[in-house]
Amino acid sequence: MNILALDTSTPHASIALQSGEASWQAELPNASKTSATLIPRCLEALRALELSFADLHAIVYTKGPGAFTGLRTAVSVAQGFSLAQSIPTLGFSTLQCLAQTARLQGHTHERVVCALDARMQQVYWGSYRWHAQQWVCHNAPQLASESASEWPQPWPDMSSPTLIVGNAGAVNDQQVPLNWGANLNLTWCFCEPSALGLLVLAQQYFASKEATTSGQGDADSNTSARFKGTPEPHDLDPVVLGRPTPWYLRDQVAQTTLERAQAHALTAHETSSPARDHA
Repeated sequence: MNILALDTSTPHASIALQSGEASWQAELPNASKTSATLIPRCLEALRALELSFADLHAIVYTKGPGAFTGLRTAVSVAQGFSLAQSIPTLGFSTLQCLAQTARLQGHTHERVVCALDARMQQVYWGSYRWHAQQWVCHNAPQLASESASEWPQPWPDMSSPTLIVGNAGAVNDQQVPLNWGANLNLTWCFCEPSALGLLVLAQQYFASKEATTSGQGDADSNTSARFKGTPEPHDLDPVVLGRPTPWYLRDQVAQTTLERAQAHALTAHETSSPARDHA
């Protein structure tokens, strides 16, 4: 299949194109120019693999959560290409993409907790489990405190090895969530979602759909090679089919001057307070 993947959910955007065994990828590190460079890089990718938009079977993108402007950039481009060329689109969760990106880096944990920086002293938090060659959402993406000490406990039994992945400060600092209990077997991976992760998610999705529909006869044998999807049943983190749509967990994208001052005062107070006994 020929699949174009777009991830602009963080300041480190990326694009990837898969055509059979051939692939092309690029990073777009300058966040301020992503909206201006994304389409030219898409055209560059198609030229590199000698494809046209008519050859694409799907466009996949990170639906969110993530940077407000970044999500809109990928969604807008995917929507424009889709409408112009009748190309199906798939929107995957940024956190699920994050889990898959870590897996591509060699972290093969069955249990993964994702924590993506949401600014304003918060993270986008969720947990996933690797099962039957695909990701299953266990805790739906939600807003949580940037402090790992306040994160929800992802599983009742925390004895199994667990990967904590993302670009949140708590991941970089390898903070141990104190309310998860003792004798934890945790591994940290500081990284961000990637278009390559999106490509793998799309491949997993299509493989799952093919396995589901196998044995149903040859009724569709003469239809277009392009993917024709139907809405998935509701789950905790569904794939977006049809019109590309961003997924926001928070309507507020910035703090007012007063809110920033209050947050600064609270941080200063906590820093000056005597250390608490967490034993």
